[in-house]
Amino acid sequence: MTNWQGHPTAPPAAFCCFFNTKAGNVLLSFKISPGAHDKVRRISSIICSVFAVGFVLVMYLTEIGNRLRTRRILADHRVASAPLALDEVTEERGRRGRTKEMCHFTYSLQVTGQP
Repeated sequence: MTNWQGHPTAPPAAFCCFFNTKAGNVLLSFKISPGAHDKVRRISSIICSVFAVGFVLVMYLTEIGNRLRTRRILADHRVASAPLALDEVTEERGRRGRTKEMCHFTYSLQVTGQP
């Protein structure tokens, strides 16, 4: 196609959709004017931008909430002392003469008189 000056132009835009059916893939094509194609392009880019900004905002607010909750938990720590008793020591032999000693401990911690 050429314009009134004889320069080549793009063919009219077409809106295409793929559908999966029992017979196979079907392509639907609708010829639309360049003006309508521009409107569809603008609207779809606006919708995608709004969803992207919304997603980023939700992720940001979720991160702020998680950070505040974590700081509250870490600020309210307690240190407790409990008697520790060694139950047994086991030795595992590995490859090339390597040995690993495992120590098994038990402890009892009471909070306000309840174990």
